[in-house]
Amino acid sequence: MKDQLTQNSRFKYIYNLLKLDGEVKSKKLSEELSVSLMTIHRDLKEMEEKGYLELVHGGAIQKSDNNIEYPMFIKTSEFVEDKKKMGYYARSLIKDGQSIFLETGSTPYFVARELIHLKKSVFYTNSMLILNTLSRIEDLELHTIAGKYRELSNGFTGFEAIRNIQNYNFDICFIGIESISSDGIVSLPNQEDAHTKMAVMNQSKKKVLVTDSTKFNKTSLYTIGYIKDFDYVITNLDVHSKVYTQIKEMNENLISIKEY
Repeated sequence: MKDQLTQNSRFKYIYNLLKLDGEVKSKKLSEELSVSLMTIHRDLKEMEEKGYLELVHGGAIQKSDNNIEYPMFIKTSEFVEDKKKMGYYARSLIKDGQSIFLETGSTPYFVARELIHLKKSVFYTNSMLILNTLSRIEDLELHTIAGKYRELSNGFTGFEAIRNIQNYNFDICFIGIESISSDGIVSLPNQEDAHTKMAVMNQSKKKVLVTDSTKFNKTSLYTIGYIKDFDYVITNLDVHSKVYTQIKEMNENLISIKEY
């Protein structure tokens, strides 16, 4: 590579190589990324501390987990244009002056970016990514939900967060997830994350699921509900696909931005 990449870009490059090959070699990475071996060693060490890989002699291997949840820096780089369109559609479901909860996840993040022009609305989130983005906007009322910080979610989850959430009643919430099975079960691989999302759903008058097409026909350990539990499901599924037809039968308010 002619130009040196930023650390975040190197992380993405390394992580994608691990997904493809299952392992990476430090010396080869140093040559491919045009950085020193010391820089690569620091990158791999930091990625191990974040739980993205396992260090071995001469490099690293993919973390041995059959139910992989990709880190946020990977999620926010995938389906960017589709997620922006999902956010644009989500805007049409909200009225000025409503209370809005934006849960952790890359798709809720793109939804948040489309809502900054709402008037007199109140925003709540447990996502550091969304908090950092919305905090830059003047005259926007923004509240954060504190709790146990979870690196993969890039946000606050767990018992403390749930207790805080239960003090509110939201007009609408936007939920991102990891898995939707063929029979409509919505699930996540982390228990605290799952229980936190369930708490948000319980405190919201209207529930909107926002998710990309890679999350369908998958099952994670912790169920948070069923596809029929959501008032709307916004995705980028191919409208001619079998899975779109199946999910549409379970929730008639399934919206694919591919229709527009």
